Amino acid sequence: MADVRELLARLNPAHIKFDTGRGGMPQLTPQDIAAALAFVPKGMGREVLTRLWWPDGARLSRAELDRTISNIVHAEAGHRVAKVHMARTELHIAQEDVLRRNASTARDRAQIASLERRYHDAKAKVWPYDPATHLAVRESVLNEIAHRNLCDTCGGRGALILEQLKISCPTCRAAGVLPMSDRGRATRIGRDVSTYRERWKCLYEWLYDQVRDAEQQAAHELARAVSRYEVSGAA
Repeated sequence: MADVRELLARLNPAHIKFDTGRGGMPQLTPQDIAAALAFVPKGMGREVLTRLWWPDGARLSRAELDRTISNIVHAEAGHRVAKVHMARTELHIAQEDVLRRNASTARDRAQIASLERRYHDAKAKVWPYDPATHLAVRESVLNEIAHRNLCDTCGGRGALILEQLKISCPTCRAAGVLPMSDRGRATRIGRDVSTYRERWKCLYEWLYDQVRDAEQQAAHELARAVSRYEVSGAA
């Protein structure tokens, strides 16, 4: 079966095309594909899948999808800030306890050192905020997923056959696609590569993984639904 993304693209007005089988009868009609999409669970993955490959089938407008992704980003950003506050509070409590007892044991010092590391690690994972850059990151992530860089090792399948065994592709880690380079991503969001790596890489990679995984899961669900239509059509 063709990549379901290509099947969705067939539903666009300028690209409607029937695959013909024996006797010239269509093997899988646009109606079948659209009906199969109904079996894909609602959520970001389905919306990204349709927005990129069949915009007319998307339930959310482009602005609404952007807002949905923005909400996910800011929820995670808030979670990271909350972890900083929690780590700082735990550190302060431990420090105050040592001062109250007017004594510091080796165990106390080890605990405080551990809490300090946790606090600084949490701070390092907090994302910077710049409205224009956040918008650019979201747009770039969608563009990167839409123009997939298929893995040369597995041909985009995410798996290899080795001695009659199916194994995950080690090059793309079973994703089937390879991410854009840091330099390419930096250019897309209007930053130099050093600034990107220092300030924006963590956000970009997190969001890319979230959106890509959701889109791939939706594509997987659509492929399963389409397969059922193909089987029923062949019966």
